[in-house]
Amino acid sequence: MIAKEKAAKADLERARKAEAAAEVAKSQAEKSQAEAERSKAEADKSLSAAKTAEQKAQSALGRNKVIAAQLDKLASLLKDREQDRRNRMEKLAASLKSRGVNVRMDIDNGIISLPERLLFDTGQAELRPEGRTALTILGEELETSLADWCEPRSIFRLESLFIEGHTDNVPINNGVFHNNWELSAARSVNTNLQIISAAPALAGFANPARTPVVGVSAYGENRPVASNFSEEGRGKNRRIDLRFIPSFPTAEQFGEVRAILEDSPGSPPSKH
Repeated sequence: MIAKEKAAKADLERARKAEAAAEVAKSQAEKSQAEAERSKAEADKSLSAAKTAEQKAQSALGRNKVIAAQLDKLASLLKDREQDRRNRMEKLAASLKSRGVNVRMDIDNGIISLPERLLFDTGQAELRPEGRTALTILGEELETSLADWCEPRSIFRLESLFIEGHTDNVPINNGVFHNNWELSAARSVNTNLQIISAAPALAGFANPARTPVVGVSAYGENRPVASNFSEEGRGKNRRIDLRFIPSFPTAEQFGEVRAILEDSPGSPPSKH
């Protein structure tokens, strides 16, 4: 009887230990499951963040492509505008040469130059007879060129044609002009008057802002193209320049690019 009681107690003890072990195993299983669920939640969160980052990267890549395309479009427009000016100036110079008027050209800066010796006596602003003849031819050829260049339907229109007076740095005070600035101003005005006299239509040509294209400016000795230490250099500096300035891209064309840049992440706020 005693042996049976002992065996029963042993079985009960083993059962209790097994139950306790089962409870521990259950607790550990529940803990592992909770950790697994947390790991899964963190993995899902990381995956979601990764997808969001990828979407943002794709969006940024798409926007950068749009910006690059717009900038390329603007750069191409500016390049085509400069080539258009080059072509027109070369055609004008060739027409002048065919009629006996030789000029110097600075294509990159849009300048056609006429030397002093063709137009004026030294220190004077009154045109020489051969200068009047040359400017008459120039006016006629300019009228033909600008009639197309200022046409409203033209893709690249002319903004301004400045007739610029320039001198060397030798001081002047001959009773008529007190300095080279006055001399260069009088020369540019007289050049303009002769050109307009030969081709009155020039006075009516307008830019996209509907203001006159042709104007005058004077710089005296302040914009030399050669050294004033030699007679040859001073002779090059005494000149009349025709500076052709093409119109800039329209406000709408700039606005398209500006709007995209201002909407891009990290761009500074626009100033109005």
